[in-house]
Amino acid sequence: MIKNYFKTAYRNLAKNKLYSFINIVGLATGISVCMLIFMYVQYELSYDRYHAKAKRIYRLTEMLHLPKEDRPQAVTSPPMAPALQANCPEVEKTVRISPSSRILSYQQKKLYGTKIIYADSTLFDIFTFPMLKGDPKKALVNPYSIVVTESAAKKYFGNEPALGKIMQFSDSINLTVTGIVTDVPSNSHFTFDCILSRTTIDELNKHEPEINWFNNGYYSYILLRENASLTSLTKKANSFIEKEMADERKNSGLWYLQT
Repeated sequence: MIKNYFKTAYRNLAKNKLYSFINIVGLATGISVCMLIFMYVQYELSYDRYHAKAKRIYRLTEMLHLPKEDRPQAVTSPPMAPALQANCPEVEKTVRISPSSRILSYQQKKLYGTKIIYADSTLFDIFTFPMLKGDPKKALVNPYSIVVTESAAKKYFGNEPALGKIMQFSDSINLTVTGIVTDVPSNSHFTFDCILSRTTIDELNKHEPEINWFNNGYYSYILLRENASLTSLTKKANSFIEKEMADERKNSGLWYLQT
């Protein structure tokens, strides 16, 4: 019975070759486009899902109120994240990340285009970047420490062990490799090749505190505590920030809220 169905279908297709060709090509094209769209949407929805604590990770953003306009920003000031952690019990941990455009080298070998970021030592407590070598609890604690990805380690050191190697930052600053992590997945909203400890910035700034609330150059992330309310945190954060910036708002008219 089924064999007869196939024979009949074949005869109909052979009898109307042009019509059959158009239908088959159209059907194949439609199926292919649907599959591509499905794969694209699936990939877009997978961004940052690989982090074990993804559901509790939030990036701080702000609405900067200027005299003539309101400007949404993804960056925040250095004291923002630590202040929220200290004053809002809903916040378990925070991390600040900032990019660097300086050149990194090893034994006079410079590789331009290396993506370098500064980050607090809590980076690995919040985000899931598996460490192949080194201790994630200590790797970004001390000044002049650097963690490199597996690919970056191969580019700079070849087959030599990377852990403990001394690299040069801007030709004059020595950095010690304290960890090697797996490459960052492509479905990540931020990527890097190397991570410098943020305490390096403190050392370079001679430990002068970064207290300017309008020096917005950091991407700040929070890890919300289990069962904590994001709505409650937002209200507390904005109330706290308004108090901190009361004098600045009065003098310059500049202020912002967390969003």
